[in-house]
Amino acid sequence: MVGRNSLILIAIILMLIFAVGCEQEKGVLKIAIYPEGTTRESYLLILYNSRELEGILGTRKNDKFDSVKDIKDVKKREKILLAEEEFGEIVTLAKVIVQNYQSENTENFTDSWSIRIIYGEQIYEISYSDRLCPNEVKLLVEKIQSKSPIEIDIHGWA
Repeated sequence: MVGRNSLILIAIILMLIFAVGCEQEKGVLKIAIYPEGTTRESYLLILYNSRELEGILGTRKNDKFDSVKDIKDVKKREKILLAEEEFGEIVTLAKVIVQNYQSENTENFTDSWSIRIIYGEQIYEISYSDRLCPNEVKLLVEKIQSKSPIEIDIHGWA
């Protein structure tokens, strides 16, 4: 027979496992990179406290996606472990962006890419263009592209 103390210990362990799993799914930072004219070729990058960077490519269900559940057809999904310095650089850039810039309406742009940065409870959205983006957004996208475990192809349409 299992004693009361054993049941309490088991309950605490299960709660800790569940809490860690929820934090892992949530991530420290999420970056969605997606084309305005189609739901295909959508990228979701999730940076976790463990310094893991997960890259996901697929077809999104909507423009406000921020979870793997919002991707209906996952084509690629991989993770890598970032160095502490790389992790810090990415988080710092995201924090500067969401604290200092206002989102722009991206619905009127066609044949362009949108960037959605989710840091904590703050969200920043912009149409990605060399002419329109703040320098910090360009730097963040370049850093994410270079460190991503999957290739991120931000291309033009002819």
